[in-house]
Amino acid sequence: MIVAGLCSLQANKISIDNHYETVKQLEAIDPTIMFRTKLSSGGTTPQKYSKGIGFKKGIRILWEIKEGLGLCIGTEIRTETELDYALIAKLDFVWVAARCVQNYTFLEHIGKECIKSNIQIFLKRNPGMTIDEIIGLHDICVENYGFKPIIIERGINTFCRTAQQRWI
Repeated sequence: MIVAGLCSLQANKISIDNHYETVKQLEAIDPTIMFRTKLSSGGTTPQKYSKGIGFKKGIRILWEIKEGLGLCIGTEIRTETELDYALIAKLDFVWVAARCVQNYTFLEHIGKECIKSNIQIFLKRNPGMTIDEIIGLHDICVENYGFKPIIIERGINTFCRTAQQRWI
């Protein structure tokens, strides 16, 4: 499985055109590639350009891309409202933002809704989590919430199973 895409959809014509062009190019390379992009930022940086187009406006554009082209399309979700928009747009997959993966009430809700809509769920490992913790979270989702998520690994800089990711 290959998931590819641009970092985030911005509120300008160049960014929107780049997204359409990227999807067309990916589809020409391999129609089984899944396209991903973020619609809004968690606000981790103060620069205006990093905020993204916003979820309401961006989800409409993703829906248009999905309807016009054949790739599987998905985006990051952080709230139940964002999940609702993703369900309405009939996205193929969603990934739970790293800061939300340990919110078990949220995961349970996502599981129920995505199972009904046949949407694949990805969990993005929080840098503070160990490999064992994210694998344990995967098992909790399977056993308690009824869905089998795909884990997004942020990059491994150690093979120690109990180490957290450290930025040096």
